[in-house]
Amino acid sequence: GQKVVGVSVCWDFVEHEEDVMELLESQLVEKDAALHPEPVAEEEPEEPQSWFAKMERSTMLPAMASEANKIVAKGEATAEERAQAQECAGDDDGDQVVDVKEVDIIGILKSIRTCPDAYAVFETETARDAAVDTSVQSGGIEFNGNMITLNASRVEPQSVQWPNCANTDLWFKAKRILMGVGVICLGLAVWVVAFYLPYAWFSLTFNYSYGREPGLMAGVTFSMVVVAGNLLMYQVCSITAVNAKFIYIDDREVCYMLCYCFACTFNVVLDLCCTYKVAYKINVGLRQKTYDGHLLENIQTFAGRFESYAMQRLLANNLWAYAFPATFLIGFVAEPIATIYAPFKVACQIIGSQPSVGGFMAEQLMPALIAGTEYDLSRYADVLLNVMIAVLIFFFPGGFNIQMFGALGVCHIIIYALDHYKVLRCIKAVEYAGKMVDWWAQLVLCLPTALMLSCLVFKANCEPDYYCLNDGDTVIACAAAFFAHVFLHTLCLIFVVPLFGKEASGDDADSVIYKSVCERLACSWFTSNPIYCLRSQYIYKHSPPCTFYSPGKEHLMELNEELGFYFDNDAAPEEDFNAKLVDTDALKANFDKLKAQLKKDEPADEQKDEEGAAKA
Repeated sequence: GQKVVGVSVCWDFVEHEEDVMELLESQLVEKDAALHPEPVAEEEPEEPQSWFAKMERSTMLPAMASEANKIVAKGEATAEERAQAQECAGDDDGDQVVDVKEVDIIGILKSIRTCPDAYAVFETETARDAAVDTSVQSGGIEFNGNMITLNASRVEPQSVQWPNCANTDLWFKAKRILMGVGVICLGLAVWVVAFYLPYAWFSLTFNYSYGREPGLMAGVTFSMVVVAGNLLMYQVCSITAVNAKFIYIDDREVCYMLCYCFACTFNVVLDLCCTYKVAYKINVGLRQKTYDGHLLENIQTFAGRFESYAMQRLLANNLWAYAFPATFLIGFVAEPIATIYAPFKVACQIIGSQPSVGGFMAEQLMPALIAGTEYDLSRYADVLLNVMIAVLIFFFPGGFNIQMFGALGVCHIIIYALDHYKVLRCIKAVEYAGKMVDWWAQLVLCLPTALMLSCLVFKANCEPDYYCLNDGDTVIACAAAFFAHVFLHTLCLIFVVPLFGKEASGDDADSVIYKSVCERLACSWFTSNPIYCLRSQYIYKHSPPCTFYSPGKEHLMELNEELGFYFDNDAAPEEDFNAKLVDTDALKANFDKLKAQLKKDEPADEQKDEEGAAKA
């Protein structure tokens, strides 16, 4: 047998998730406040009594943050705090903020049931692998009349969503995903009816006779329709992935990426269909002809119309307008303003104008308002969507290729810079343990690459020394090339690519032990499990108990080597949010120091040169 460090059991506490998480987070806030006490004001500031201020306290704050400034276990509140809570409960207007809320945590811990899964932690990876092999060979381990099977975990503790651990039933997940697809379809229907149909009706009923075209406002409206559709799908797909209740964050991100990619692709197809209809009406109004002199309105086949130079030129112009700046740039530039900067300023105003809001409630309010503090992997879908749109330009005259891919490259550099700043300055923490999302992104990459093959088939038609297909056969050949590539791409990704992979090095599987890892990392299978931490404190009465891990509060972790908690760290220096983004004085001081060092080194270099010359 292998030595087990401990077992982190999964619990079904989804009904009590809010109380459990609020209590743990409030305890961390109180610990942090004890380390960094705020100066006590000589006079208590008065509560603002305006209608909007009362509405904030009675409606907005409880909905977006917590019901109280501090959450404690039942029996831990002082008599004064209980009296204040009763006074707030009797307030008919409901515009007072409760100082303390009590939670019957011991009753919750005794009422909840365990889930089918648990995480057994071993001293080394070698010990874990040996235990798993033994379990597989013996068919499992018998425990209290039940058979336990072991599998090596494919994720790290940061990736586990502990409240969702009870959702192990495949039918439950499938049902939630199907419901999510229904919600996405409903969101698409709302977008089509509320945003797209009015624009499409205007575009298709416009009088295009004698070359007249819609004005600047029509182009701006089209860009806003594209942006609105993508933003709506961003929110709907995010809600769908969260409500699917995946146990692992990696699985949630895969669901989100695929849903978002599907929804935005639908938007693109719909936009391009409308663009084709508008371009056709414009060219008919201009009485454009094909190269052999036939009026475009007399051409009955799709391929014949699409291949005409007039349609090719106008469709390429419209695709360029669709891609830049609507799809490539506007949404990405607006995203940090709408999801981070503006909500941050609003949250600061609310907290600053409400003296009774502080501590735990203030810390909850910030991320509740600022959606951008949680990092997701939607960029995979965004990049794939942009590449798909750029690849479509190969169907049209080559004069647009440079500007299309030039804009794609420049815009993606801007997106990279914005995301780089966002990750470093706005995100609490982000960690994805596996490559599952990347694998699915590589699979979805078959769509733009298949489009490139379809473009090649389309462009090669009737070229010298190549085949020459009629209109209907051209469409069939392009579709066949598309689906054939998707099939081969998928087979290669599943069977061929793994042949070139490298096996993970197991040199440190024996030497790296649990203690050395826990001394370096605050998050473990125990500190990340909310119920384990609470049971350590309230059921087993450990001293000190297991401290719950929260990104940014690692310095609050307490040592208890007997229980296997080895992480200890000092608090990071407090950040000055009023400081300049670039400290010019510090830069100047560093520059002067470097300059002085260079001057100091010059005589030494000259002396070495003279000594070298003398020896020569």
